[in-house]
Amino acid sequence: MSGLFGIIGRLAATSALAASSTVMSHQLAAACDAPAHTFSLGLVQAPDVGHPSYAAALRFKEQVEANSECAVQIDLFPGGQLGGDREMFEAIVIGTQHIGFISPAPMSAFTSALDGLSLPWLFDGDLTLMHAALQGKPGETIRDAVDADTNTKSLSFIYSPFRDFVTTKPITGNDVLKGLKLRTMQSALNVATFAAIGTNPTPIPFPEVYGALQTGVVDGFETDVVGMYSGKFHEVAKHVTTSGHFNNVPLIVMNQAAWDGLEPQYQAVVQKAADDAGALSYERSLAQVEEYTQKLKDAGVTFHTVDIDALRKETLPVYTQFEEKSDVTRAFVEQVYAMKAAAKN
Repeated sequence: MSGLFGIIGRLAATSALAASSTVMSHQLAAACDAPAHTFSLGLVQAPDVGHPSYAAALRFKEQVEANSECAVQIDLFPGGQLGGDREMFEAIVIGTQHIGFISPAPMSAFTSALDGLSLPWLFDGDLTLMHAALQGKPGETIRDAVDADTNTKSLSFIYSPFRDFVTTKPITGNDVLKGLKLRTMQSALNVATFAAIGTNPTPIPFPEVYGALQTGVVDGFETDVVGMYSGKFHEVAKHVTTSGHFNNVPLIVMNQAAWDGLEPQYQAVVQKAADDAGALSYERSLAQVEEYTQKLKDAGVTFHTVDIDALRKETLPVYTQFEEKSDVTRAFVEQVYAMKAAAKN
């Protein structure tokens, strides 16, 4: 695991950040008195109560503390305070961080079980279809494989709208994507996908994206409209190209030893809170695309379209590559295709 010693040093400051955590949680839940268990929960999303992931994190914290009668306390660190997704996941594996909302792509360095979630246009931008798949057997299969590969405890999926291209210059057609310096998540699948459509994929940790756009290190990145507005990326990038290529569906992942150290009644509380947090993020995501699209337009952002069918065809070799790599990915894709076919009948 790369960079672990740097991570350990940074995360050793967790206790010093606890007071900041309370402020970032908008003081919606006071710190518990003498809790039996105190867990750090990190996520890269900015502390905007409108963002589905951050709202889910607040819901998780509040429900765990309330339903455990403060025997379990959650210290919340949003906005990348504990590092990017990959750094946080490494810290969860070794136990210097307890819980995280971790994006699938950066976890691909540790397990191939999540690759199916990032295959382009697998769900055709249909959040209801994705939710049905991940709440059913396909999602259970993925979570079980992740836990077996990484020795962690996967609790739930967190949902957000499907992702689009956010750029500092207008993308007026597919040809403009060619050679575009596009920030991607730290994932071989993401790099392969965006290389297939002709961009120049550039892996950068999420906390560094704003500055990279501001300084021209990259021409753009991809995110959903809620994340773009919440992270204030419209200040440095004024163009969105509607794509819906895939959805970043973080897992609520917990350090296995921390989970095992909980009494059974508190395990049930944590699991129920994770399930409820996932449900809230799904409901918020369904409701917010139109609202945040308008907010971005009001902030001076221009929306563009490209030929999605042509882009989809260019990425078909990526499916072949990653289905051959993982039996879990191949089975997951087959299950999703079966659900799509059933929905048409």
